[in-house]
Amino acid sequence: AHGAKVAIAEASALGGTCVNLGCIPKKLLMYAADFAHDFIDARGYGWTTPDSIPFSWKSLIENKNKEIARLNGIYKTVLEKPGVKILHGFAQFK
Repeated sequence: AHGAKVAIAEASALGGTCVNLGCIPKKLLMYAADFAHDFIDARGYGWTTPDSIPFSWKSLIENKNKEIARLNGIYKTVLEKPGVKILHGFAQFK
């Protein structure tokens, strides 16, 4: 925004550890785990829920991966829009 040339080196997906391997995936998986208890607890609040609710691990993982890819895309847009060059790989100052 100030006219400087800027580049970022990233060997993996944009967003860093939190988005790709840490905070975000953990939260999505924890929310999914909590729903099993929420369905049971809901009965105490007047909701009628079936005794068995199907769960698809495949679907959960696919949806988690889609959300992370969406966030990666946001980081890419935020960086590229002002002209930041994204270098795919590692870099070092010499």
